[in-house]
Amino acid sequence: MCITIGSEHKSLSSKHKSVGSEHKSVGSEHKSVGSEHKSVGSEHKSVGSEHKSVGSEHKSVGSEHKSIGSEHKSIGSEHKSVGSEHKSVGSEHKSVAMSTTGYSASHL
Repeated sequence: MCITIGSEHKSLSSKHKSVGSEHKSVGSEHKSVGSEHKSVGSEHKSVGSEHKSVGSEHKSVGSEHKSIGSEHKSIGSEHKSVGSEHKSVGSEHKSVAMSTTGYSASHL
């Protein structure tokens, strides 16, 4: 009977040792997976920072485009104003020509 109990203890001890080794192995795997998750989290954070930076650049370029559009609009208004002045000067020339030559508007 003592021999049987001793053998059972030895067997149980061996099983405990085996389970302990499995737990240690699983713990190592968990630690490895945790490290991978941490690494992926860092990559996501880095990509997020890059996206934020690109978004800021796009916003800046958009502001520049808006400014250029305003300048183009202003230049267009100046061109329109100059065109009106040219038309007015042309009418004055026509009027002077009619008064100095005696021709009517239909002759010009």
